[in-house]
Amino acid sequence: MHGLAGTGLLISTLVWMIARLLRNGLRAGPQRYPGSSFSFTMGGLFCGIAFSLLTVYLGDNTVPILFTLIGLAEGYLLQGGDMGQDANPIAHSVVAPIRFQIVLA
Repeated sequence: MHGLAGTGLLISTLVWMIARLLRNGLRAGPQRYPGSSFSFTMGGLFCGIAFSLLTVYLGDNTVPILFTLIGLAEGYLLQGGDMGQDANPIAHSVVAPIRFQIVLA
């Protein structure tokens, strides 16, 4: 639909997100209990989308969902990914500091 440049950017974005999610999941794997990695779930989701893109056309309705998922995964990774989660959510009762204090000040 957008030529070779658009196709190359889409493929590189998918491969980059899959690599970052899998790296994050493998790095945090020994620290968590089995089956707790959201990074592997998101990586598998992107692998399924990439397989669908390689075999059939997804249509105009699913492209915004793809980019919404990319944004969700990027935000998840920026917040620390699997290592930023806590198995016991009650243990952290302190609210995280606001990241934009410097910008707003």
